Amino acid sequence: MFKKRNFIILNILLLTSLGTVFPQKTVYVKDFGAIGNGKNDDGKAIQTAYNRAEKINGTVVFERNKNYRITGTLCITSNTEGNGSTLVPSPPLGRAIYFSRDGILVSNLNFKSNHLKYININKNNITLKGCKIEGQSYFILLSVNGDNLKIKHSSIINNFKERSQYAIHSISGVSGLLVENSNIYGGIFLANNENKNAGDYQFINNYFTVNYSHLPQAMVVQNDAFYFRSIDGVHFNKNTFNFKDINRGFKFTDKGEGSLANISNFPPNNIYFVSNHIKSNSINGKQLFDFFSGSINITIVENIIRSKGHTSVFEDKTQVNLKQDRSFLINDNTIYFDYTLLFLRANPSNKFMKSIEFNNNQLIYTSDSFKKSIDRISDSKVSSVQEIKFNYLFDIYDYDEVIYTDNKLTSQKAKLEFVGRYTFRFINNKNIVIKNSNFSGGINLKSDNGIGNITFTGNRIDESNFKESIIVFEGEGIYNVTLNNNKATKSNAKSFLPNSKKLNMISNKNNVISLF
Repeated sequence: MFKKRNFIILNILLLTSLGTVFPQKTVYVKDFGAIGNGKNDDGKAIQTAYNRAEKINGTVVFERNKNYRITGTLCITSNTEGNGSTLVPSPPLGRAIYFSRDGILVSNLNFKSNHLKYININKNNITLKGCKIEGQSYFILLSVNGDNLKIKHSSIINNFKERSQYAIHSISGVSGLLVENSNIYGGIFLANNENKNAGDYQFINNYFTVNYSHLPQAMVVQNDAFYFRSIDGVHFNKNTFNFKDINRGFKFTDKGEGSLANISNFPPNNIYFVSNHIKSNSINGKQLFDFFSGSINITIVENIIRSKGHTSVFEDKTQVNLKQDRSFLINDNTIYFDYTLLFLRANPSNKFMKSIEFNNNQLIYTSDSFKKSIDRISDSKVSSVQEIKFNYLFDIYDYDEVIYTDNKLTSQKAKLEFVGRYTFRFINNKNIVIKNSNFSGGINLKSDNGIGNITFTGNRIDESNFKESIIVFEGEGIYNVTLNNNKATKSNAKSFLPNSKKLNMISNKNNVISLF
């Protein structure tokens, strides 16, 4: 018994000395010949270190604040502590870095080179923490094909100038993306081309910059800062966005891009903008927010939005049939604008309810002068010009429910310029509520057929140049009207409503018009 026991102990000691039973978990790249002087090619040495770490489930550790030049493609196999050092890749092919397995954490390691094309996030549950990634050789910097990528306290900077550049790009329909406390330079492109469930993206407390001033400026170019296709769940919380010369700031669309024949079963859904600061200045801007072709549930609350040069701040041109109710909530925002605020057009044949709530927003018109139209470059090749007319601040078609309450409309000028314009145009909407708000100008109310309802209560019209009535009615349909406790402080109009058999007055109390 004693001899057998001693034999076991000796074998354990021997195996331990060989690193078999208690392997060394930390692998230092310097032990494999990596120098880190920025001149020598350290690629083979670093790859050997990673291969060793993979076998023992160890962590690769770089020396502090060194520069490691690598000429090949590096496969990251294990958790990594970079200690502030920088990899300077110049791969012969496209990708500079890729991963061998799921669940790898890379901390405090930088990737920077004029020759860096892209890093392929090809595995799941990859985390980049305290990293800086910077390149200028390719339109994509992070190519994402794995789920549950986490980017924390990092910088991703794509300085590519030959076309629109993306800091993060995916077309494979990934799920579970988190970007937090990071600095991102370049656009975000996340598309679901695989007809699967994709989404749950969270962008929290980041600083985003997209500058497309180096690109041709035209309506047909469609340079989008953020693009999402067939994604369910996008959350923007406490971010700062700085856009320059983009066409659209945020585009959400279905895979079918509006085609009834090709519509997918994965329309954009559950989109949230909460407590962000968004600033965009564009010489050829289209929509700042474009909810196109099937966006379902949208919530935009407590943001500061500064839109300059965009034809509209919010737009939704959905013309497809969807499988559930659609809702649009815009509450408690401060919005600076110089053209159309909101344009919504729904599909009247869609049997599910479409609703918009626009409540308690501060709306500040910033243009030096009222622009009845603006010119946009239609085609950069022929330099043709497309005229965009400014007809209405709010233009809403075919919604079941429109709620507009407690909003304040002001101007940076001494006087609002909307006195002779229709602030609102409503076409074939079923139920409209405008309450406790102020505006200038008038309302265009149109019904092609059927019966609609409008409740107009507790509002103040600061000024209106309309001669007959502030609310103008058109069409063959009928509207039930509730008109209570409204006041027009300066007006040429004789009444709030026209004398029409198409208007069924439910209530008309305590409404006052002060004539010029």
